[in-house]
Amino acid sequence: MTTAETTARGSVYGLLARFLLGEWEQIKLSLTERPPDWKQIPNELRGILERLDRTSSFAMKVEYDNLFVVPGKYYVPPFERVYQDAEAVERFYQQTGFTFPALREEAFDHLGCEMAFLQALILEQQAAVEQGQSELAGHWTRMQRQFLDEHLAKWIGQVRDRVETMEPDGVYAQVLSFAEEFVRFDKENFAN
Repeated sequence: MTTAETTARGSVYGLLARFLLGEWEQIKLSLTERPPDWKQIPNELRGILERLDRTSSFAMKVEYDNLFVVPGKYYVPPFERVYQDAEAVERFYQQTGFTFPALREEAFDHLGCEMAFLQALILEQQAAVEQGQSELAGHWTRMQRQFLDEHLAKWIGQVRDRVETMEPDGVYAQVLSFAEEFVRFDKENFAN
């Protein structure tokens, strides 16, 4: 995998983390401040970002809160512990020394936190490559593969299914459809 591909992977996981942690305002702001090179963005993700740009902040907040915050008829738990045993996630974080910023209120097994964790692993891999530490870079690559295999790839589809049932035409149904496909694609690339 090239450096550019690795950077792109990290950026996509970071963007998905922001969406899934409800940070769409920051995404909108960054699109305004630094418009992306649209030719470099996959069509599915481009469509999501364009839709985000057209959607009011109020509508985004209502959809996010209905799905992921306020327990109610539309609530979809974004936590791995609902879909499989999540104790291993916390151990995985500890093993790598990963911590979230103190201001984060989400639990360690929140889908957005797991996306942010993958981005952090990718950044560690990139740093090791830049420092000429190929053995360490390989370690971070193996950690990414293991995390995808044991965690994200196992339960993201269940969240997507539930979101599509609750809000089939919502932004988050589109985000999770892309996220699941991206995780699957990423996992398959590790297999090759």
